[in-house]
Parts: sequence; structure tokens; C-alpha cells
Amino acid sequence: MTLPSYNGFKGRLKLVIQHVIYTGITFAGVSSAVYRDLKTFFPDNNVYLVANAIDFKLLDKRSSNEYQTSLSDLTTGKVSIAIFGTHFLRKGVDIASRSLPLVHSALPVVLLVFAHDVEKTIHTLKEESFFSDSIVVLPVTEYVKSIFDTVDFFVSPSRDEAFGYAVVEASSSSCEVIASLVPGQDTLKDIPETIWISPNDSVGLANAITDRIPLLHSSDFSSRKDYILSHYSIAAWVNSVNAMYSEVFSL
Repeated sequence: MTLPSYNGFKGRLKLVIQHVIYTGITFAGVSSAVYRDLKTFFPDNNVYLVANAIDFKLLDKRSSNEYQTSLSDLTTGKVSIAIFGTHFLRKGVDIASRSLPLVHSALPVVLLVFAHDVEKTIHTLKEESFFSDSIVVLPVTEYVKSIFDTVDFFVSPSRDEAFGYAVVEASSSSCEVIASLVPGQDTLKDIPETIWISPNDSVGLANAITDRIPLLHSSDFSSRKDYILSHYSIAAWVNSVNAMYSEVFSL
């Protein structure tokens, strides 16, 4: 999230006016990054942290046996990694691509990149010399649960995120989840059994994947799933909103 930046006398005057106008309005930041941004612009007692939620009933519907079979044809006999590359640089597609040759695995490794514009993404990968036979670019699909249920890893080496929906959704499944510790996603750093790497770190991503390969399909993610349901479900969000309103109206 980017909030306005005001410079000079007129800018500072606008800022003061904004503070006056919004004094009686309460704001909810959907992640720690949004919360911090709001607090730099609005009075502290007007801003609350209410993390976003996932509708898991809707997520369960975003699955297709036929689509999952098509993914299995690409991933069987391989270490499979998925990334949502809807924005090439912001989502860190280049970071994930650079990490592939550094992953140590007895099996072939495949990176599935899900993008809005497949041809443009392939062109960018080739232009930056990241493209290889180990990368498959696929169109974005509504069947995201089928992706999480098929691949071994979901990675999110993003440079910036407002929240991190995909990390939460993937963490409710049984695949390994690796994400960058950047503002927005760092709201989720307490999720158990999710692996965090430094920003812009293709070596760290490769090492994290390599370290987890021997443990594939042997990990029990029940505690992670329980944590997600208790902290990021619609019911948890409603409780947070109720707590915010209770505090606001008690002031």
C-alpha cells in the first residue's frame, strides 16, 4: 500500500486537514505493512490491525479433478514447485527462476509459473536468460486448491505484498510453503512449519527447497492447518472486527 506523500507548505497543510477530517474515522489495516502505513498518516488511536481472512469453504470449491490430473502429468516423478507470477518482479518470478539450478535433487525439478499473460512471461524469462526446460508457464486458474494439492512446494519470494493470501491458502494444504519475509507477508511469520527466507535471496530459496526435499510427503502439517483455521478463517476475522468495534465504542 502506498499512501500520499506531501511536501512543502501546501503539502503539510493538506496533511493537517486530512488529520482533522479523519479524526473521527476508524481504519483497519489488513496486514502489518498496511497497518504501519496507516499509522504514519492517521492518528494512532484511529488505526487497528485486523488481518485479512480466507473463506475456506470457497477455497474447497476451487478444485477440479480434471485440472489436478493435468498438473500431475507435468509433475509426476519430479520435485514440483509452484509460484503465482501475476507480476513478474513483485512476485519474485526471477528469484524463483534463478534458484532452480541451485537446487540439489536426485529427481528433476520443475517450476510451474502461473501468469496472466503466458507469452509475455515466457518472453521476459527468455530475455533475462532465466528460461529453461525446467520452467513451465501456465495461465492463471481458479482451481488454486488443485495446485496446492498437487505440487511439492509453493513459493512466494515476493518483494512486496499487501497481505499474502496465497501463503495462507497454501499453508492450509499439505505442500511445503516458502515465503520471503517482506512487509505484508511478515504478518504471517508466526504460521507454524512455513519457511521464511530473506528478500531477494535466490540462494536462500534454493537452500530451503533442497533442505526440505528429503522430508517431502513425511511431514504432518496438522498444526499448521489448525493455526490457519484459528487465525485466518472468516470466524477469526469476525472476532477481530467485533473486538475492534468494542474498543472503538468504549473510547
